[in-house]
Amino acid sequence: MAKSTTKDKASFGCLILFLLPFLVAGIGCLVKGVLTYMEKPEFTEEVIAMFGVGGIFTLVGGGFIAGVFYAKRKAAEDKVFQDANPDTPWLWQQNWAEGRIKSSTPITMFILWLFAIVFSGFGSVIIFKLDEMTDESKLAYLVLLFPLVGVIMFIQAIYATLRWIKYGRVYCDLVTKPGVIGGWFQGIIWAKINMAPGENVKALITCYHCYTSGSGDNRSSHRNVKWQETFTIPQERMMVQNDGTLAIPVKVYIPRDCKPTTPASPEDRFEWELSVEAEVAGIDFKADFIIPVFVTEESSDTPPANVEEESFAHAPAPYTPTILINENINGVEIYAPPRRGLSALFSITLFSIIWTAIVVGMIGFADDIPFIFPIVFGFFNILIVTAAIWMWLGKVRVRIEFGNIHVHKTVLGLGSRKSYSVNEINDVDTHINMQSRKTPYYTVRLHTTTGKKSTVGGIRNKDEAEDIVKRIKDALQS
Repeated sequence: MAKSTTKDKASFGCLILFLLPFLVAGIGCLVKGVLTYMEKPEFTEEVIAMFGVGGIFTLVGGGFIAGVFYAKRKAAEDKVFQDANPDTPWLWQQNWAEGRIKSSTPITMFILWLFAIVFSGFGSVIIFKLDEMTDESKLAYLVLLFPLVGVIMFIQAIYATLRWIKYGRVYCDLVTKPGVIGGWFQGIIWAKINMAPGENVKALITCYHCYTSGSGDNRSSHRNVKWQETFTIPQERMMVQNDGTLAIPVKVYIPRDCKPTTPASPEDRFEWELSVEAEVAGIDFKADFIIPVFVTEESSDTPPANVEEESFAHAPAPYTPTILINENINGVEIYAPPRRGLSALFSITLFSIIWTAIVVGMIGFADDIPFIFPIVFGFFNILIVTAAIWMWLGKVRVRIEFGNIHVHKTVLGLGSRKSYSVNEINDVDTHINMQSRKTPYYTVRLHTTTGKKSTVGGIRNKDEAEDIVKRIKDALQS
């Protein structure tokens, strides 16, 4: 145990030593800006730059140092619970042990404000120095992305703050401590929401794989959806307390093949999040909770026969089908049209436009940069634009008839055709192939006996993807 403590102290010290120069440099810039202004009380470009850079470095350095101290204090508090419950990891965090979890809204709000101020601060300095920078190279116009991102972050931060002011602290009381893999998660969310008749609460329970890849300066963090369930909680299931607080019950079954929470592995872990939201008058309600889900003695390989009845309104959220299915006397035809998943389509289109603009700028001003940069960026640009074109124009048809299955993928009439006999199909399943923030996009995979796969992708709704799998399996067996 002493070795671990020494390592933690060393990590803490290294982080402080890394962040301290930012704080010192920021304070130094602010002091210099004040002294320069006192000598000549005019807001010159130099003074504005000193205040902008100094404020950013002070905020970043001070904010992250405060965050490190907070994390150290919280780790020390949780350590007490870990030592007291070595064999029950669902009691390793104070809020899990006490059975009451606070919403992460205030933390999200703080992070948004931090990044908004940082990007806006750099953006303001860039705008003041833009003429000077563009005189040296026209590529400098690309740095205008900083103030643009800053404006977007400010809007998000203000909205998050208004939501926090409106709803305040939101809690989730754990009924099952913990949630059970191959069993149930059950809890009650307490929030002050004024809901009009007929309004419901949408809930998401998600398993994320959080890991760090790369090494040194190339390290990057990932948070990938591995499993997700969406359901609606109707208003008649909720209860209004005397003080106006709304009690929102949640009960959902978690399949046995899901991964449990791994709290002791910060760089490669699985974590579970419960999210609830409701569209109401004014600022919409939204809250997220990190919940404990583990394998326990109650875990079972066989799901209950009456899952739907036992769940608290575990009804799938309604969806509009994006895949067309046509049954006829010959078999089944599944048609995946283009331009499905507007959120992902918009995101990749915007990203491809920005990336293309960067590549064009590099090519147009290649004298200012090494030639390898346009080549590398151009290669990735081809991949991004190809993906965008496929999402805009790509079509997939799957026909199951006369004991065979035919998969035809085309873009503007060009594409590939593959055919298999029914006996060559080993399995049909769903797989998460991409995600946009918290929203996973599913693909339906046909597994052949030779190990090859053929897919129909870009399905946003899990229930729709599972319905397609069922229809394909039924057609293969008929």
